[in-house]
Amino acid sequence: MFRVIENFSYKMYERPQAQHQLDRVSFAVRSMVYPLSLFELGRVDEARSSYQIIEDTIADIKDSVFAKEMYMIRDIIFG
Repeated sequence: MFRVIENFSYKMYERPQAQHQLDRVSFAVRSMVYPLSLFELGRVDEARSSYQIIEDTIADIKDSVFAKEMYMIRDIIFG
């Protein structure tokens, strides 16, 4: 968990090229390991802020059925 916190970079998941929606959601869901790690360490405010940053990368498709895992993770962090 500490390795995630120390080595995470939002740049890893930024993809300026056009991609399929599933690819974009997949990248965002995989990056959720960071806010979940923050949450697990008790850094709830940082976890929530981090979640929002990642969610913003898929703002145009965040309400898609493909983003169901994002909602599940949001329930954990904001619940």
